[in-house]
Amino acid sequence: MSLGFAFLVLAVVARAAATQPALTVMSPDGDIVDCININDQPAFDHPLLRNHTVLEAPAYLPDIDATNWQIWHQNGTECPKGTIPIRRLNRTTGSQPGEEATLGHEPLGLVKFALRNGLPYGLTYGPIEFNTWANCPNEHSPIKVEFGLCKETEWIMISVCCEMQYAIGIFDGQSSKIYGTKATFNVWRPEIEQASEFSLAQVWITSGSYENNTLNTIESGWQVYPDLYMDSQPRLFIFWTKDAYTLTTCYNLRCPGFVQTSRTVLIEGAISPTSTMTIGGLQTELTIQVWKDPGRGPWWLGVGFSNGTKLSPVGYWPVEIFSHLTDHGENLQWGGEIVDNAVGRHTSTEMGSGYRPGSDKAAYVRDLQVAVSPGEFHPVSRLIVGATNWTYYSVEKYSNSSFSYGGPHHGAAVHLKFDLVPLYLCFVLLLLV
Repeated sequence: MSLGFAFLVLAVVARAAATQPALTVMSPDGDIVDCININDQPAFDHPLLRNHTVLEAPAYLPDIDATNWQIWHQNGTECPKGTIPIRRLNRTTGSQPGEEATLGHEPLGLVKFALRNGLPYGLTYGPIEFNTWANCPNEHSPIKVEFGLCKETEWIMISVCCEMQYAIGIFDGQSSKIYGTKATFNVWRPEIEQASEFSLAQVWITSGSYENNTLNTIESGWQVYPDLYMDSQPRLFIFWTKDAYTLTTCYNLRCPGFVQTSRTVLIEGAISPTSTMTIGGLQTELTIQVWKDPGRGPWWLGVGFSNGTKLSPVGYWPVEIFSHLTDHGENLQWGGEIVDNAVGRHTSTEMGSGYRPGSDKAAYVRDLQVAVSPGEFHPVSRLIVGATNWTYYSVEKYSNSSFSYGGPHHGAAVHLKFDLVPLYLCFVLLLLV
């Protein structure tokens, strides 16, 4: 994090301490939620947003009051009109993100490999040539990857983080401009081995490149991160960077940038209940929609709970804070990520439910949609899936608009399937143009 951006983070802390809340809500899980004036929120400490006027939520997404899927809101208490909820930070709730959080998805190793567009169309199994040209600068072994054969080979630079491991789906848009996405995740409470590790499920919209530190990202989903939130509950989170996670990295409202408009949705608020593993049991689902407003410019965030047709606008990322996401995104991904900080061995931290695809207990992402023109969402028609460490975490495509992911545990069905099918699949992560 740069010194300048660190000062912005400190400004957010100072603003929070000096702002008198209109209402304070004591959440049953111990969170303290302050309802502050919408014009006093942290976003306006950003130098490019000092004179910013809060935009009204799109008329086609009215603010929905029935958002009791977050623990703080379950007793019916809500923030007054003209205010937004912010989780109070102190020694028991966490302050600023640690190194893992501020690094985001910064690559610690790089792999160059042959990617064949069109997976899984016409898939045949067999190895593809690859070249590992940078090892991980930690105690873990160098990268070892196996690939599946597809068609139309082209060389692509892929950034791989050895501490951060992924099982994801990638939109194969063939250079399409991306103006938004929508996806539904079931929400779990994965076990985290150590507090400095996390497990999440999210969407990524990206543009720019790692090579010259111009990568811009918009990210949102659910996350369990003990060091950041001081507990092990799954929480709604947002994240953005404009320089490939080098100097500018921003979680939630802990630094200026994202402008919140909702008085009912708490960013980094805990989600309850979570999904259950019993057959036919409750599946708690979180729908995330991010879209570029064609008229006024910003990237809006909408969320819904267990019913993807009813979304509540949370707020927006103004285009002023980005360098490459000012008009559209270039790449789009969905799926799971964990951090492995174990020394000399692999962490036991779970991704998703902790179970691999093939088990009826595995996590899933469904109803994937993409907007390749402003405001027009359509089901994803070309989906590629891949993972960075198949030994522990895997992914399985159900259709072009749904897939399952997770690990490291096996279900009975997974053992049988993995004995019969080779584990060669095309691996892709954060496609860079």
